[in-house]
Amino acid sequence: MTGWGLASSQFFLDSVYRKDKQAFDAVYEEVYGGLPHNRYFLYMFLNEFKKGDYVLVPGVKDFSIYEIISECPSPKEQIWENVGDIAEECNLERRPDGVICRKDTHAELELGFFWKVKPVEKNVSRELYAMDSLRRRMKFQGTDNNLTVLGHEVEEAIRRYREEKPLNLRQEITKDVSCLVLQKLQAMSSDRSFEKVVEYYLKRIGATRTFIPAKTLLGKEQGDADVVADFDELQVRTIVQVKHYLKEVDEMAVRQIVNAKSSYDDSNYTLILWVVAACDSFTEQAQRYAEENGVRLIGGSEFANSLLDVGLGSF
Repeated sequence: MTGWGLASSQFFLDSVYRKDKQAFDAVYEEVYGGLPHNRYFLYMFLNEFKKGDYVLVPGVKDFSIYEIISECPSPKEQIWENVGDIAEECNLERRPDGVICRKDTHAELELGFFWKVKPVEKNVSRELYAMDSLRRRMKFQGTDNNLTVLGHEVEEAIRRYREEKPLNLRQEITKDVSCLVLQKLQAMSSDRSFEKVVEYYLKRIGATRTFIPAKTLLGKEQGDADVVADFDELQVRTIVQVKHYLKEVDEMAVRQIVNAKSSYDDSNYTLILWVVAACDSFTEQAQRYAEENGVRLIGGSEFANSLLDVGLGSF
C-alpha cells in the first residue's frame, strides 16, 4: 500500500490493528497532526482485511485478483524480506540505506503497510469478463474500497476467465428474461394453456401443421400425446407429452408418449417423441426409460430459452 509512509511502523500497527476507531484516530492525529477523511482508507486496509480475502487491483483496461495469505498486515520495515524474491519482476531495488526504489528511475516509493498475497488471476480484461456493476466500481478513485456486495460478480469474472467464456450481452439478457418466461409458464392456470404454448413453439420452428388431439378415453398406460406436429419437408412427425408439473416428472409421462407411438406412426414420416415439462426435474427412472426409448426430455428452463430463440411476437 503506497502512502502513509510516515505512519508505517510496528508501533502504529500495535496501537491500531483490530482496535476501535477512537484508538486509531488518536494515534493517527498524533502522527499527522490532523484527521482527514481519507484516513478511513488506511483504517479499512489495516482492520477490515483478513487472511483469505480476495483483493481486486484495477488496471487501465484489465484487473488482477489476489488472495491475502498473511495473518495480519506488516509495516514497511518488513516488506523487503517478503518481496525480495520477486523484486526483479516488480521493478524494485533497495538502496544501502534501506529505502526501496523503482529500479528504472531510482525514484523512492512511499511505502506504507502491506499484506502478503498470492495471485489468483492476473491481467483479466475488464471489457470481456467484468459485469457492468463491477466495471463501474473499478472507476473508484480512493485507495481501497469494499467489494463484498459484488463478491458474486468477482467470482463470476474469475470463472468466465478460466473457462475462456467472455461476457455476451445477448446471453446475459436471455438468461435474465428466460427466468421470467419460465415463471410465467409455471404460473399458467391449466395444462391446456401450456399445450398451446408448446404448439405455438412447434409452429414457429417450421411445422407444416399442428394439432392438439382430443383427450383420450383410454387409460394413461395405453398412450397419450398432447401435441402433434408434422414437418413435411423433413418428413418428420413430432408427438409431445406436455406436463405442467412444478416439482418432478416421473416415468409415467415417458411411458404415455412411448405407448402413443402406434397411434401416430406413419410410414412416410420419421417419428420423434418429446416430453416437455414446466419444471426442470425428471426422476432417474424417467430419464432411464427415456434413454432406452429415444424420448427427448425438455425441462422448463430449456423450453423457456427455446421460446425466446423463436420469439414471442405473435403468441
